[in-house]
Amino acid sequence: MNRKVLGILAVGFLFVLSRANDASAQTVSRELPEGPLLRPAPEFSQWSVDFSYPQDRKDPKAGALAPLDPQLSRKIVTTKTRDILREEIKTVGGTATDNWQQNGSYYRKLPGNPYWSAYEKPTQLQIESGAAVIMTVPDSGFRGLDWVGRETYVGSVEAEGMTYLIFVPAESRTVDLSNTKLLQELPTIAFVDAKSRLPVRVKDKDVLRTYKFLTPPGAMQVVPADLAAEIKKGDEIKAKFNAAPSREY
Repeated sequence: MNRKVLGILAVGFLFVLSRANDASAQTVSRELPEGPLLRPAPEFSQWSVDFSYPQDRKDPKAGALAPLDPQLSRKIVTTKTRDILREEIKTVGGTATDNWQQNGSYYRKLPGNPYWSAYEKPTQLQIESGAAVIMTVPDSGFRGLDWVGRETYVGSVEAEGMTYLIFVPAESRTVDLSNTKLLQELPTIAFVDAKSRLPVRVKDKDVLRTYKFLTPPGAMQVVPADLAAEIKKGDEIKAKFNAAPSREY
């Protein structure tokens, strides 16, 4: 998706928010709703995430911004069928990778590389020590939304027939939900559909992510044959390593 289209998406969403300035089109509530505030992706689901960076939305009057890193994500399509996830990632530079996750292990093959790299789900101790390379998709299915929860919930806004649950970091908890301009300017804010409890739009450190849920798959997906062979080989090695010794020493 090119920058012009991403810019249109961003402006379109902010237009919906701007209509919230009209009291007849907006209802604000601070009451904490019942049930989970953010649901995990359904067992059979598919969604896309489009990324828009400040460089894509740059005001002509603003100062120059550094060129985008070509390795940054531009669009990610995730397909989930129970414990098998597929992430199709397209970068700003135009490269694409087809990555898989099965039984908690994440597999990536870089363009032009015939081999798969495997990343196991790190333990909490590894994460806390900073030693872990976290490549795996979280249990929710959504990357970068671990901060969305009761502690960061600030209320809901109803606009244009939709109700959004609003989340902001702790330092912005006093945000005025009726102040549309302020909401648009916050560097970090999340909008979750109050009905489905799935993400709609997230702005994290000025990077906009727009979520679109697609037609879910009707059957289990199957990992590529060469990856399946690698997984089988790895499982056999682990089984031998963990097997009890055949004789006493």
